[in-house]
Amino acid sequence: MRVLAFVLAVTATALAQSNLPPLPDGVFTASARIEIAAPLELVWDIVLDFGSYPDWNPFVRTATVTDVWGVPAAEQRAVEGAFANFIVEIPPLPLPVNASTPLNLLQTQFSRESIVAVDNTLHRAAWKQIMLPDSAVNATRWSAVSTLENGNTLYESAEPYNGLLAPLLQSLFGDGLQQAFEAQAEGLKLRAEAMAA
Repeated sequence: MRVLAFVLAVTATALAQSNLPPLPDGVFTASARIEIAAPLELVWDIVLDFGSYPDWNPFVRTATVTDVWGVPAAEQRAVEGAFANFIVEIPPLPLPVNASTPLNLLQTQFSRESIVAVDNTLHRAAWKQIMLPDSAVNATRWSAVSTLENGNTLYESAEPYNGLLAPLLQSLFGDGLQQAFEAQAEGLKLRAEAMAA
């Protein structure tokens, strides 16, 4: 009975805690939260290490940090003010994945985004889609990590979608995006816990 009470208490704490900033309501929001048995700094490093995404991420198969002209940066880490080209799978590929896992071309999409925040003190970062005007699609994805009372790391990510095309995106991709966010969280957990072992 005590074990069950402890598990419920830890779960309640994890659900109540959030390191994401206040986000606007969206026509729809894709999101994920997962507890990871690895140090916060390790998880945070993996989130920012865009060059490693093909090795573990079933949703974002390629993430390339670039300058405003699209020229790849020497270091492939998320940096505020830089840009990113993403090749994504919606719905995601099945786990586990690695750099050799082939794309499903029927589910592959491209996105160009601006990295609008990287806060190494608060351990949260955000990138915003810039391929369409905000009036059509306004979407900024936030990712954050924080330490739970039990010493594990909480990873959470959310992206509210607004704009004239948001209802269409929801009908075409809403379920797949939600699956993709959850799969990315699971992939991050697998990667971080393996590295921490």
